[in-house]
Amino acid sequence: MPTIYSSKKDEAEHLSGTGTVYQSKTVCERLIFVEGIDEIYILAELINDLYEKRTINNDIQIISSDGKDNYKKAVNQFAKKSVDGELTISRMLLIRDANGDPDTAFKAMQSVLSINGFTVPDEEGVLTDSEPQTAVFILPSMTEPGMMEDICLATVVDDPAFDCIDSYFKCLDDLVEKGKLEKGPKNLSKAKAAVFLASRPEYKPRIGYADKYWDYSHTAFNRLRDLLREFIG
Repeated sequence: MPTIYSSKKDEAEHLSGTGTVYQSKTVCERLIFVEGIDEIYILAELINDLYEKRTINNDIQIISSDGKDNYKKAVNQFAKKSVDGELTISRMLLIRDANGDPDTAFKAMQSVLSINGFTVPDEEGVLTDSEPQTAVFILPSMTEPGMMEDICLATVVDDPAFDCIDSYFKCLDDLVEKGKLEKGPKNLSKAKAAVFLASRPEYKPRIGYADKYWDYSHTAFNRLRDLLREFIG
């Protein structure tokens, strides 16, 4: 099993069963930057699933940027170490939610790499041929808005509880339309994920901790799984 080094101590402890350990300093040549702690957990699950299929033989490090607006700072810390000769980076992957505009999200990640002196990929989801190799992955894709929650929800769309969830949010829409409720959820994807998790026997407050409820073998994860296989294998 590969060792997955998490930049978040609490999450590493939660992920101990997946071969993940806490490491505040960089110890790997292959780095993955993500938005937050949920992505660390989900990637750990996907990576170890690939390992079971014998496609991984390298350790990696997953670093949380603590929000979509903090990638520049997070990557810069490692760029400086690389320039100073303290760190050798062979591959770097930046994963970010599309939110409302996938093109804007992709350009923001291109800018992060450019400002920090790394090769900028022209195409999303494709590793460059440079040294170090770089790639940017936008969730769920470059053709639709959304986030990690949308991918997770897509894996359970056939669950019987989904009818109840859809009815709940339709009810909220009706209340807003009638003026009985000022506004509905600001982030519908996160709200739907939270309601789905609340429907489970054991409630998990974060999508990253709800590993047993998402289907990581689902086709919704195919794009991300394929890039991880190439990035790590």
